[in-house]
Amino acid sequence: MSFGKNLKNELLYNDISYKEFSALTKIPYSTLLNYINLDILPNVETGVLIAKKLNVSVEFLVTGIESSVEQTVSSKMITMKNSLLQISNHVTEIISLIPKNIKP
Repeated sequence: MSFGKNLKNELLYNDISYKEFSALTKIPYSTLLNYINLDILPNVETGVLIAKKLNVSVEFLVTGIESSVEQTVSSKMITMKNSLLQISNHVTEIISLIPKNIKP
């Protein structure tokens, strides 16, 4: 995929309109449209700004592929989230077993 398509997809994914993103980044609306529709690449500083605001890497915006470091971090975060959900479920089960008439 191209930079323009990846940028468009990220904006859709984050439910941010082009005008909102233009205002958020202070990138002129017409310039943002050029990045998206004409697949014009921004300069490095603007590319980094766009990536930071969308919480993705510049590499992802350019290639559409997460770097191996990002994949590792993402995978670990998903594992941690699942572990926390399991712990939460166990705590809820334990709390449900405590008799209601016990006073502190």
